Amino acid sequence: MDVKKINKEIDALEQQVQNRTNSYMMDIEYTTIIDSQLNGYAKVILSYCEMNNLIAYSNVLRESIPIDRNAIEFFCIWDGIKTDILEYSESLKGGNRQRIISSIAYKLQKSMTKNEIDDYLGGFSVPISEFNYTINSKRVYVQNTLKDVDGCIIKDIAKDLQLISPEVIDTNLEILSGSDFISEQISKCKVKMNNGDFDGAITNARTLVEAVLLSIEERILGTRQSYDGKLPRLYVRVSKLINMYPEDKATSNSFNEILRGFISIVNGFAGLSNNIADRHATAIHPKKHHAKIVVNSSMILSEFLFESFEYQTNKT
Repeated sequence: MDVKKINKEIDALEQQVQNRTNSYMMDIEYTTIIDSQLNGYAKVILSYCEMNNLIAYSNVLRESIPIDRNAIEFFCIWDGIKTDILEYSESLKGGNRQRIISSIAYKLQKSMTKNEIDDYLGGFSVPISEFNYTINSKRVYVQNTLKDVDGCIIKDIAKDLQLISPEVIDTNLEILSGSDFISEQISKCKVKMNNGDFDGAITNARTLVEAVLLSIEERILGTRQSYDGKLPRLYVRVSKLINMYPEDKATSNSFNEILRGFISIVNGFAGLSNNIADRHATAIHPKKHHAKIVVNSSMILSEFLFESFEYQTNKT
């Protein structure tokens, strides 16, 4: 369901009615046409809200339907709620809701006691039930507590914890790695993209890739290896450990081309972060689109490396 497209259609109808208010009030045929279209869009949005557990907005829309010569009133209601619904559709669409809840649970488990979690969630008007704490796991407790909570509350909690950013893709990297340091780099990337600190976001994206590579290497070899700060060299040695180096003859030529592309990306991370990120004084600073491609590429590459490592581990 394309919520953004439906919003544009509702906005277009609102503009029509604003331009022809007298016709809407006086011309029954015109009123019927507008109301019919608006009822259709409103029902689709209501269905979306119900499917995504946006409880408060479902109730508001349900009370506003059917629209019968009160389109102007509906437009006022819609203008008050559409931003939150659109933001939800962008950040928690599809399977992202469960992923975000898992990320919230993981972050709260790492940073808070059970009582602190209750106080924190209570600040967002989340109902707290001791019944959910039947398993001695704060992570499971948070997941059970949030599973039926209003979607917009989930969004607000995720934003407060800096778990979502409109500029950064969602991944399972935090859960895959289980590393506080990696989680911290992901959070910093999102915070800095949100705050317009594009130099800093690039620096943390590079640090993220370094941390992921070193973590995988340590898990395979049993101890943390020395690292001289040369990211391309680190990538080559770790990619060989997980059979993701492009010279592997057992891998198809087409996939080897993709793996060679990863090497180019890593080389780009190293050069870009050295030249325009915040490690050095420089007159050249990245723009938003530069930082966005670097951060998102680091997320995709890092998740791929961890999944490849897990696959190789499980295969043996």
